[in-house]
Amino acid sequence: MWTGNQYGFYGCIGATDGTTFLLAYQPALHPWTHYDRKGRYSLNAVVTCDWSGRIFSIVQGCTGAALDCFVQTLANWHRHPGIVFSAGQNLLGDKGKKYSAQEVGPYLRPECTSSKRRNFNVQMSRLHVRSEHVIRALKGRWAILKELRLGLSQEKDFAHATTWILACCVLHNIFFGEPKMETLSADPAEPGEW
Repeated sequence: MWTGNQYGFYGCIGATDGTTFLLAYQPALHPWTHYDRKGRYSLNAVVTCDWSGRIFSIVQGCTGAALDCFVQTLANWHRHPGIVFSAGQNLLGDKGKKYSAQEVGPYLRPECTSSKRRNFNVQMSRLHVRSEHVIRALKGRWAILKELRLGLSQEKDFAHATTWILACCVLHNIFFGEPKMETLSADPAEPGEW
């Protein structure tokens, strides 16, 4: 309801965005596959979050050379949309993703000619930036994610790195959604309330 009333995107339950987790050291196991488009060694992931800032899906296990649109195809919400989404629900994606009925993206250059479509792109980017804020908060809170100082020389090291990332996402959800503690006075006339 909030996205529909504020931005006109009814049924939008969250946003998805790709990110890379940098590696401090060159991997010993297939280093060329970890070399991303920015000239660094990394692991690639697609993070999907809701509007409150909680991560409800992370697809990882791909090297930095993998494109976001490929990593997205491994997501359960992409592979089995009928199970994950209710009728009329969708996600916001960016221009590097595969669009479907469940993932809405911006109009690209040839189709973005009318003022309605340009306004659609502006409103969508105002809302989609929240997924980038969640990724920035995740990496800001857990400094290990800014540069993984793990040597990747065996398959088990790769699994260890993805476990670190997943653990940080779980902790992000625990601490991000932590309820604020309020001090309430105990009234003897109303037992059971604190």
